[in-house]
Amino acid sequence: MLRALGVTFALLALLAAPAGARSRATTDTTKIVPWSSIGKAKIGMQILTVNHLYGRPFRVTDMSSSIPSTTRWHGHRVIERTYHVRGGELWVRTVDGRVRAIGTTSPRYTTPRGIRVGVHVEPACRQNSLGDCDYVWRGFVFRECTGWVHGARGVVVSLGWTQDRIDRVAFGDPDVMLICL
Repeated sequence: MLRALGVTFALLALLAAPAGARSRATTDTTKIVPWSSIGKAKIGMQILTVNHLYGRPFRVTDMSSSIPSTTRWHGHRVIERTYHVRGGELWVRTVDGRVRAIGTTSPRYTTPRGIRVGVHVEPACRQNSLGDCDYVWRGFVFRECTGWVHGARGVVVSLGWTQDRIDRVAFGDPDVMLICL
């Protein structure tokens, strides 16, 4: 009798753990809403809400000392939290507990125009005023130090790339993204 009861509790414990993990994964969406959310994580969201949606981050990095003194977030608490998601990682960068930037390495998230990790990039050359070539793709301009960048409504968008494929999609407040333009 006691052995049967022990086996029952062990089975319940095994079944309960994946159910919790499954419920978090099924509440996520595969959408990137340009340029305000990736999955359920949204710019402006409180970090407690993100933790509720994605669980405990596997990496937490204090970036406060990296914020330049010339930016509006200098002197504030800037933390990057990284979560495991299907196919990669999702990170949020917060200022004083509120999400100001989001990024992912997972190909499961995509914009309505099909921008996502893994997409092949075919840049075109656009001559600038100096006669040099600026490489462009879907409104993004290539910058050697950052990858593909685009600015919209006070938000900077950065697409990292390896060879000819996007390997990272990130966007947020330029003073928190810490990229060169």
